[in-house]
Amino acid sequence: MLRLALLSSAVNLYGLTWVASTLFWGDDSLVRSLSLPLFPVSLFLAAAFALLPMAVLLEGRGFGRAWHLLRDDRRSALRIVLVILGQAVLSVVLPNSMLSLLIDPAAAVLLFASYRLSLDEEKSPSSPGKAS
Repeated sequence: MLRLALLSSAVNLYGLTWVASTLFWGDDSLVRSLSLPLFPVSLFLAAAFALLPMAVLLEGRGFGRAWHLLRDDRRSALRIVLVILGQAVLSVVLPNSMLSLLIDPAAAVLLFASYRLSLDEEKSPSSPGKAS
């Protein structure tokens, strides 16, 4: 659990930038000024680390396993990218509504479903989504 928490914290660019901004400048000016370049990098890191909780908690492995599940199957990568993009768009569109409370749990369920599908596709060697 500690390893997962540390890895998740290390790739949370917005969180790390906010902590640095708050500690060194006393406000969130750094986050506001860097939000445009942080957004695409944060989305990439979110997709790359999306299956990390399942790889660590269910398989006892780490980032290498999560990355393997993401890059070895195009359908799995597409599912993960769609969930991450959908979560980002909904978080921007519904920032302070009651529906925003459902975004993270729904994304977690969809990522777990993607993980399970990735495992199933990994077991079937003739899967059409496999990268060559």
